[in-house]
Amino acid sequence: MAASASDYFQKVGRATATTLSAPGYTVGDTSITVGSTTNWPTSTGVTFAIDTVDSAGVRIDGTYNVFRGTVATGTSITNVTYVGGDTNRNYAAGATTRVYILISSYRDNRMVDGLVVEHNQDGTHSDITATTVATTGVISTGSNIKVADTKSIVDGNSNELIKFSQTASAVNELTVKNAATGNAVQIQATGGDTNIGVTLVPKGTGKPSGFANFYAGTFTISGTGNKAVTGVGFTPKLVVFDWVAGSSATADNNTSGWMTSTAQFAKWSSSNSGANTSARNAYTDSCFANGSSASSTASERASYVSMDSDGFTVNVSTSASGTWAFIAYA
Repeated sequence: MAASASDYFQKVGRATATTLSAPGYTVGDTSITVGSTTNWPTSTGVTFAIDTVDSAGVRIDGTYNVFRGTVATGTSITNVTYVGGDTNRNYAAGATTRVYILISSYRDNRMVDGLVVEHNQDGTHSDITATTVATTGVISTGSNIKVADTKSIVDGNSNELIKFSQTASAVNELTVKNAATGNAVQIQATGGDTNIGVTLVPKGTGKPSGFANFYAGTFTISGTGNKAVTGVGFTPKLVVFDWVAGSSATADNNTSGWMTSTAQFAKWSSSNSGANTSARNAYTDSCFANGSSASSTASERASYVSMDSDGFTVNVSTSASGTWAFIAYA
């Protein structure tokens, strides 16, 4: 970091006394020329004094003032700013105008002001405000880490890994728990409520994936032929079906069915206590089917066609305009 006159933490030097060279100093000047800047620090700004002495070397009253600046060359100081002292004034060049780095309240108090911004008086850190905090070790904290609303933890390329969004007066949260060998890690719902759910919210048409890799949905059949179901988000290995509602709902019905890429099975049963009728059937060449208590012939029936990259396709051989629920497993 380049030296600056505004630096809070400034170095000093040993045997820095010198004199003011031509053209001297006029109030408002931002640079001065001195006899030598030997032993003056160049890696930080400097706080220095100018005064005038008499022939006996005694300071003349009213001539002491303090300035800040940076060492530019072996004889010049730039970025000069008046800090305080008696009263800012003009100085003539010559042997009786002294320029030197001093130990003064103007420098030391400023250093303390800088330190206490992020330090307690016992030397420990208080709140840290930084553009970047880099470490090759472990960051250990005995308290909470506060992340501002909508701010993120980022990777080495400053791309977002996790973004945080706050809720006013929140009482529930997620807890991540590690595990010993042979045990599963946990993502827990914790907080003040007795019963707490966990909701995954995809963006747009995205679908949750991972965990058990499943997707639940519904579709409606309204005619025979191939029926493609999309939006699953992956190629299923297994699809399980159950009847929801449709025109075949003339009695108490129980249905189930499933399919893989190599096998399928469907069964249904229906009973009508008022008409004292019942019927049932099962199929190894169908993945779902349904019917009524009046006949063992299915009124809705479909078979496997394919497992697709975003869902699956079935062939409806018998249709009664029904709605079916399914769970697809990856």
